[in-house]
Amino acid sequence: MYRSIYIFTLVWFSSGYIAFADLRDSIIPTQNPGVLTGGTGAQDGTSLLDAILAYIRDSLFGLMALVAIGVFLWIGGRFLVARGNPEEFKKAWTQFLYAIIGIFIVAFAWAAVRLVVGLNF
Repeated sequence: MYRSIYIFTLVWFSSGYIAFADLRDSIIPTQNPGVLTGGTGAQDGTSLLDAILAYIRDSLFGLMALVAIGVFLWIGGRFLVARGNPEEFKKAWTQFLYAIIGIFIVAFAWAAVRLVVGLNF
């Protein structure tokens, strides 16, 4: 089995699909990129810090969705615990309204940011 992999690798390299120099350059960088560059972002000229910030930006809405689900579960629990007590029901209802308003504010802020980013001056 190892012999067939070795032969396949030799044929692959000799057929021109990938050159030895390309393989060497992909494994061993020719310049010292520094601490905040390199990795996946080095090919397109961005730094590692930019890649991390982009990941955080992309993951932020997923995190906010998890928080919103948690808040609605908490409020649902408050509704269940109220059991006909008007004061507790009113508190839970107020929290529910605040959660809905918060979701609309987040959606509006996202839309406003996308609108501003999309403008070309």
